[in-house]
Amino acid sequence: MMRFAPSRDFYIPKGSVKIADKAGDGVAYIYTSAKGRPAAIAFHGKAAKPDWHHSFASAEARERKIREHFEGRRRWAEWKQERRDERK
Repeated sequence: MMRFAPSRDFYIPKGSVKIADKAGDGVAYIYTSAKGRPAAIAFHGKAAKPDWHHSFASAEARERKIREHFEGRRRWAEWKQERRDERK
């Protein structure tokens, strides 16, 4: 039985704006939902499935969530690098 494996493009809404983290591997796409609310979907690295996909009460809340996501990805990368350095 063959299964459908959607690519990242499948999840990204049409007309969304890409925001990439310059210091990490996070990327978010912002758009306005069908109900007119600010919304965003976020990925990391080469992941095909989104880390999260939410609509927000305000654009400020959306920006805060995206900032938290990017900071979390940077912390994860730092932690990972520390563990690699410990093994050397």
